[in-house]
Amino acid sequence: MAEQTNQVACLRIPKDPNNLLLPNVSVAEVIPYKAPLKDSGPEWFKGFFTWRNTKVPVVSMELVNGEAELDVNERTRLAVINRLSDSAKFEFFAVLIKDLPTLVRVHEEDLKPEDGTTQASELSLAQLEQQVVVIPDLEKLEIMVNELA
Repeated sequence: MAEQTNQVACLRIPKDPNNLLLPNVSVAEVIPYKAPLKDSGPEWFKGFFTWRNTKVPVVSMELVNGEAELDVNERTRLAVINRLSDSAKFEFFAVLIKDLPTLVRVHEEDLKPEDGTTQASELSLAQLEQQVVVIPDLEKLEIMVNELA
């Protein structure tokens, strides 16, 4: 009988300087960039767009972190993130990403803690396949988005 291993299907999302790593179940869909509509709000809030008849707020993780804004081009995408909390005011929120993610199967032993300073939108850093990856703080981002409502 084959030994079962703990693994999680994840998306490695291109970002500079380090890729994001998200569990696949946290991402509802990755879609081509749609320009959001914005009336007001903080700089990191890029506005709303409609997806599946639902109003979805868009967050720039770069601006949350005080970094330069992502250059929008033909490869830019929106990663639509499922809400974490049943009490969230929005069913989804989206983050700007620079390109299509790749699916990776992460085994427990493949992910090693990485020392370093995290940014405002980041929960932690880790080593995966000899690369530093960022584990984003989706809970914090969801709280920030809820404050917009």
